[in-house]
Amino acid sequence: MKKIGIISDTHGKLSNQVFEIFANVDQIWHAGDVGAAHLIDELKIIAPVQCVCGNVDGYPLCTIFPEQKIIRIDNFRFLLTHRFFDQSMRIFPSVKKFLTDDFDAIIYGHTHIADLRNGTNDILFFNPGSATMSRSGKPPSVGLLTISDDEKLHFELHFLSN
Repeated sequence: MKKIGIISDTHGKLSNQVFEIFANVDQIWHAGDVGAAHLIDELKIIAPVQCVCGNVDGYPLCTIFPEQKIIRIDNFRFLLTHRFFDQSMRIFPSVKKFLTDDFDAIIYGHTHIADLRNGTNDILFFNPGSATMSRSGKPPSVGLLTISDDEKLHFELHFLSN
């Protein structure tokens, strides 16, 4: 079994609760809008980090991290990106090309709204919401992805107290 902590839209802040929730993860995936490079170093204390830059990440983050990243684990393919859907759940034109790829899941941020949905071609779409500023009226949140030994994906949300 593998566990991945999924976080997005930290905007320069990191709650201590993240360390508790991610305590036993094998990796951490950050879906952009990190806000400060030192946050990645803090997350690396827990586990190795895969990261993409978001629309508010400037220098040096966007020189270090790509806009999209393809991650392979076992027989699964994931796309990690910041912008996939906008707040109206329209797909950004720059990422439409990825819908024809054979991904098992697309992990994204940007909307600050936690979401899990099935899409076309059996692709799962997961947004962990914002770890600092939710726009849904719910508390900030992060996600966990578990890949079971029998090769099933299980996503879950963890809400942070304000």
